[in-house]
Amino acid sequence: MDEKWWHGGPRIDGDWILPPKETGADCLTTQLGPEAGHEAGHDRDRVYVVNERHAAVLYGAVQTGGWVYLVEPAGHLEDDPDFTSNGSGLRSASCGRAQILRREKVSSIEIAQVIKALT
Repeated sequence: MDEKWWHGGPRIDGDWILPPKETGADCLTTQLGPEAGHEAGHDRDRVYVVNERHAAVLYGAVQTGGWVYLVEPAGHLEDDPDFTSNGSGLRSASCGRAQILRREKVSSIEIAQVIKALT
């Protein structure tokens, strides 16, 4: 695995992160509402991943008892067309599913640190 990929969200007990269409779970854009600006570009058949852990922490922070996962994308990896990195090197992509390599509970202290660093 050349590039590390991360996913943030609720606790997942299995070995795979599956797309919302298969699990019936709400996706992040559903929870944030259309005012978040991403609903039109979200594909419920895909799992979204980012290449930096702190970005996954933000997604995990939205969930009650959020988690981050180091994952290996399975299937074709596609760049997220509505994501802009503004030259930061942060990359968002989607895949058919992602195998969990490591899971980490997100602490409230870490969430506060990441939010502070981004503001």
